[in-house]
Amino acid sequence: MKITTRIYTILMSIFLLISCNREDHQVQPPSIKPDDSTITLINDVKIFAHRGFYRTAGSAENSIASLTRTYENKIHGVEMDLRMSKDSVIYLHHDPAINGYAIQFTDSSILDQQKISNGEYLPRFSKYMEKLSTYEGLLAYIEIKEGANSKSYNENAVLQTIKLLNKYTQFHKNYVILSFNLTMCKLSKNFAPNLRTMYLSNNPIYDYIILKQNKIDEIGYNYKVLNQDINIVKMANENGFGVSVWTVDDLEDIKKYSGMKVSAIISDNPINAINILKQK
Repeated sequence: MKITTRIYTILMSIFLLISCNREDHQVQPPSIKPDDSTITLINDVKIFAHRGFYRTAGSAENSIASLTRTYENKIHGVEMDLRMSKDSVIYLHHDPAINGYAIQFTDSSILDQQKISNGEYLPRFSKYMEKLSTYEGLLAYIEIKEGANSKSYNENAVLQTIKLLNKYTQFHKNYVILSFNLTMCKLSKNFAPNLRTMYLSNNPIYDYIILKQNKIDEIGYNYKVLNQDINIVKMANENGFGVSVWTVDDLEDIKKYSGMKVSAIISDNPINAINILKQK
C-alpha cells in the first residue's frame, strides 16, 4: 500500500510538472517578426519637399519644375496637393481657386488655360505622373483635397486619383495618399490596397482603433502638435503608425523632430533639412 501510494504521488508530480510547463508555454506571447516597412518608417527619417522644391529660380508650388528640382537635388520625396475640376480632371493646386476660378466648379477647358506663378499652365496630375514615374526612387506624398460640402465630389476625387495611380502600380511602394478626411483615406485603400494612407491632423490623436478601422497606415501632424505632446510620436510608433510632421523649416526643430523618430519631415527648405540630418 505504501509503495502504491508512493508511485501514485510520483506520477501525480510528473503530471503536474508537465501541465505547468504546458500552461507556461501557452501564455507566452507569440514571436512576431517585425515588418521591414514599419522599421524603415520609424527609424529612417526622410525629407519631403513641401509642394515640391519651389524655392528655386523658375519654380513654383505644385509645379512640374518643382518636381524636377526635387529630383535633381536628391531630396527623398515630393509632397503635392490635388484638386478635381467640375468635369473630374485632377490638377495640382493647394488653394480652392486659381485666378478667380473655383477649381471644383470649373471645367477643365478653362482650367487648362490658367497659368501659375512660374508661367507653367496649371498642371494636370496625369502629366505630373508621367514625369514623376521617370524619377527612379523618388517618394511622393499625394494629398487629395476635400471639396466644399460634397461627399460625392470627395469620393470621385479619390476614384479619379487612384485610376491614374493604378497606371503606375510598380511604384505604389513609393507613394502615400494623404487626407484630412478619414473616409477619403479609407476609400483610397479600398481602391488600391497596396497604397499606404496617411491621415492628417492639426490635433493629437490617441484613438488608434479608429485609425485602424479606417485602414490608416500613418499619421501626419502639424509641427505644433508635437510641441504639445512630446510623447505622441512614441505612442503612435508603439501602436504601429509612422508619423510625419509638417511644415518644418527651423533647423533646431528639424533636429528635435528627427530625434523623436518621426518617419518624415516635410519642409520648404528640404536641402537644409537633409544637411542637418547628415550632421547628426
